[in-house]
Amino acid sequence: MEKFRSPLDSTYNFRIRPDFIPSTSSPFYAEYFWNLERSSKSQLNHLISLITPLALESLSSNDVNEINEYYFFNKNVSEVNLILIRNTLSNEIEGYLSYISCIEFFLPNNTTKENEYTVLNGFAVVKKNLRNKGIVKFLYSDLYVYAYCTKNIGKNCVFLDTAIHPASYKHISQNSILYPSFNRQVPRLAEDFISGLLKKYGYEILSDEKPYVIKEIALVDFDADYWRKNYHKLSNDVKFFIDQTGLNPGRGLMFFTCATLLQGNTLGFPCTQYYLKKELSEILVKEFYFENPKL
Repeated sequence: MEKFRSPLDSTYNFRIRPDFIPSTSSPFYAEYFWNLERSSKSQLNHLISLITPLALESLSSNDVNEINEYYFFNKNVSEVNLILIRNTLSNEIEGYLSYISCIEFFLPNNTTKENEYTVLNGFAVVKKNLRNKGIVKFLYSDLYVYAYCTKNIGKNCVFLDTAIHPASYKHISQNSILYPSFNRQVPRLAEDFISGLLKKYGYEILSDEKPYVIKEIALVDFDADYWRKNYHKLSNDVKFFIDQTGLNPGRGLMFFTCATLLQGNTLGFPCTQYYLKKELSEILVKEFYFENPKL
């Protein structure tokens, strides 16, 4: 089978992102679908059918249906995007990340760009045997955060996500500035902002003492005993995740990432331009934009 030759190449006119320099030795490559809210029903259902079998390896069918409904049929979002990670040799899908974006204003009666925030929320699935092979870092740091920010320069972009696996939290924390973390508390203004978002998006906080531990789906292939036995060997970030969640099924740790923030933003964070600091993975990234309204 031809390398980098996806079954979708005959359907979608992909273009190659020039900022990612492909390496022939890379074990995987990416297909990036932008603006699925503009896709047709048949196009959307087909893409969902490609990722659902992978999701069912780690999640119950009820959880998969609920996740697909939230990320692909949510009428209260501005944008819906999907990233597929394929094996370079077999072209099989080995991971994916779906995410949505919404526009939020923090202070009332203030529509300035300093008070306007694009809030992103995503969900990723990676094959169990590949979760320590760099795919999580590539999905989250390079394709999710970096790729979106470079497409939306001049805006406040923040990421509100949940980790349900310590390995995922480890990879994300190594490549992002997360709030909260073992050495970083959520600032007071951002605390109010995040609290409002959690309520608006229907997250269920499980304890007032741990306001960022929320009710989440439970992984069916998660070995909690392994992480408990090796607790003393783990990094401070992973220990923080375990201390917060207890590794109990159905618990996740919410985290907030400031990716791009304007000077004078109303949350009071320092001006940040995450995308200027990136060292990108040597990966082939093919992308496609849906441009026509749904039929």
